[in-house]
Amino acid sequence: MIFSPSRGFCFVHVSKTGGTSIEAAYIPHIRFGDVILAALPEGMDTWYGRHLSVGKHTPARRIRLLAGRMAWERMLSIAVVRDPVERIVSYYRWIHSTPHAGQRERELGEVKDFSAFAEKVCRFLLHQVDMVTDPKTNDVIVKHLIPFRRLSEGWAGVAARLGIEAPLPHVNASAARVTVEIPDGARAMIRETFARDVALAEAAERDFVPLAPEPVTGDHAA
Repeated sequence: MIFSPSRGFCFVHVSKTGGTSIEAAYIPHIRFGDVILAALPEGMDTWYGRHLSVGKHTPARRIRLLAGRMAWERMLSIAVVRDPVERIVSYYRWIHSTPHAGQRERELGEVKDFSAFAEKVCRFLLHQVDMVTDPKTNDVIVKHLIPFRRLSEGWAGVAARLGIEAPLPHVNASAARVTVEIPDGARAMIRETFARDVALAEAAERDFVPLAPEPVTGDHAA
């Protein structure tokens, strides 16, 4: 999660959608008063988690509650969304490509069969739609949704709007060498479980328009 009051910018970090790369791209441009929560073991993450119940993957509704509705409405809020099947494949590759300290991650690392893995993950993985909507109205409250397949283009537009040079690095990527075969049954189960996420990702793909820099006006115009 990134929250920048001075820039009027908030990034809602949906897991396994390239958010760590966005945080890494933004960090060199951090300002006093900015908050970046990236699941670090010490420091700000611990304090915010303990006292405000927020962290790396905090839903937009919680951020809006803490920031205040008026402040939230004035901000450029963004999130990246992804096809649910691709998201769980990415999670599988991440689990099986590196050692993990957490008990859940270690247990999942023992599950080599993708169907069994997906069945377990479907029980706890946060739904993307719940990360970006108002639960009372089901309205999307994040202003700019970037489809994962257009992540580089989408972030470039956001950086241009913020007025920063922030190339997107490729960090925390799942190992491509971990091969995954997706049985039809597993694919159908994922799409059924995350049906609202399927619709959200498809709408983001259909409606996506990259941001452009704010037009220069008044005394700043050429």
